[in-house]
Amino acid sequence: MSVIFSAKTNGLDTYKYLECLFEELHKLNLYSNNLKVEEMIKMAYLLPWNEEILNKFKVKEVAR
Repeated sequence: MSVIFSAKTNGLDTYKYLECLFEELHKLNLYSNNLKVEEMIKMAYLLPWNEEILNKFKVKEVAR
């Protein structure tokens, strides 16, 4: 739930963000005993407050 809450707090389209997150995490070799620095950097890219993620999944505000 904290991933969903973080996505909502950052104004992301939660469903699309989670879909992307799970696809990208699946591509990483997270079950090996030796995580590489490159894999850690890729995981940091997927955090909901990352600028690229915000630009990609930010929900546009509706005019009132």
